[in-house]
Amino acid sequence: MGLYIGGSQELVLGNVASTVTLVNDDYGDARASKLAVIRGSATVVVDENRLGGGEVSGLLRFQNDDLNEGRNLLGRLTLAITTAMNDQHKLGLDLDGNVGGNLFSPTTFGNSNVLEPKAPATLNTGAAVMTLSVTDTSQFAASDYEIQFTGATTGNIIRRSDGVVTAFDTSLSLTNSISIDGLDIAQAGGAAAGDRFLIKPFTSSASSISSVFSTPRALAVASPVAATMGTGNTGSLQQIALSARTNPPASLGLFFTFTGSNTYTRSDQGATVFTTPRPGH
Repeated sequence: MGLYIGGSQELVLGNVASTVTLVNDDYGDARASKLAVIRGSATVVVDENRLGGGEVSGLLRFQNDDLNEGRNLLGRLTLAITTAMNDQHKLGLDLDGNVGGNLFSPTTFGNSNVLEPKAPATLNTGAAVMTLSVTDTSQFAASDYEIQFTGATTGNIIRRSDGVVTAFDTSLSLTNSISIDGLDIAQAGGAAAGDRFLIKPFTSSASSISSVFSTPRALAVASPVAATMGTGNTGSLQQIALSARTNPPASLGLFFTFTGSNTYTRSDQGATVFTTPRPGH
């Protein structure tokens, strides 16, 4: 009798039966599993997409695709909210006049976010080390990314959620990094052609979130800057809104002196500033 799975993998051939087991993917990702057929000393990984229907293929697809997508969606939401709220909170003052700190535990990226191939997969031979950081939470895409090097600093990054491929050359960046979807992936050391990395930005965001303040007095909701109008002003200009961009402000006691209806000088700058666009500008 001959029995095959996954298109052509021999499960039973004559009076010899192979062993079916679960193995990790090429990156040793603990959250991903692959079906493998063991024949003697050879282990052949089976693509679950070639298994057809049935419970086994359904469970594998759920774990490797659906569950991973859900984890990325939840992680993206968590990372975006905590990063944005922490950044905003640091722009205020609390009830004691102190500069605001983090509302939530800041996300730190570690070994679980950047994976390299594990044996028996082909291992990286270069010296490249990749690190991950956030640049813009509004550009996040709920996806993992695979980096494939074609040279020491060149290669392609594949967004796994939709297969979009973006070429890169980290030597052209001042920070030796790849910028994609609000993320900055920095490279230290040179890679070898064929080296690969799996980037998982959102894998642990949702599970590691926690609040880091314990009293309402620590809520920094007061603005660190205030504005007053000169007592001798004769114009009709009014202040509509004021927002802090740094905390504390870089320069204190800043004065604006208007030299015309739409121009002014700043006490920290000698040049005239135009408050409204001029024709051709």
